[in-house]
Amino acid sequence: MATDNVKQPIGLMIVDDHSIVREGLRFLIELNDDFQVTGEAENLPQALERLSENLPDIIILDYQLAQGDGILACQEIKRRYPALKVLILTAFAKPHVVLEAVKAGADGFLVKSVDHDSLMRALYDLHEGKSVLDAAVTDYVLDRIRVKPSEAESMLTEREEKIINLISQGHTNYEIASVLDISEKSVRNGISTIFKKLKVSNRTEAAAYWLKHQYRDSFPAGESKPGGEIK
Repeated sequence: MATDNVKQPIGLMIVDDHSIVREGLRFLIELNDDFQVTGEAENLPQALERLSENLPDIIILDYQLAQGDGILACQEIKRRYPALKVLILTAFAKPHVVLEAVKAGADGFLVKSVDHDSLMRALYDLHEGKSVLDAAVTDYVLDRIRVKPSEAESMLTEREEKIINLISQGHTNYEIASVLDISEKSVRNGISTIFKKLKVSNRTEAAAYWLKHQYRDSFPAGESKPGGEIK
């Protein structure tokens, strides 16, 4: 007899117009029993059709598709399924690509040169609600944030610092409200104020900024930040 506490694998869909890439990712991902590839697609229409039939936890989306691009695909997927985690996987580690992905609502961004362990760690982080940026491209995002990390203490109140710290750890608004013993409305208002002060547009940019602020004196240039957060 089946029990209710059986752990379900984390479902993933792979969207890439190259079948060999999809096959390779499926093989690597399913080496880990915690994950299961529940669907594949080679373009956005196909992906949307299959998402309507079987919604996974995470979608791995190629930046460049034969029919349309991954940025527009990300925007449409997040519009229809806001809770679905989107990981942009691309060979194009260029500033405009990173910024487009972040602004489109992507929860993670990795270049295709990523190793297997880093990919799996990123998938775990996304499932836990954390944002993920490849170490090779994080500085591109941070360089576009006009407020410098050294100004954080004077920019944010104590409560705002607590909120952004919890955002960087992947907590939802409900969880932040519970931890700080405040209402979700207060959390939403606080996040809106934080975005305005730091001149960022979403949680990924805010988390990247905060982690840079926290670890700016601990890591030499080019050295990755602690795993599990934005690298």
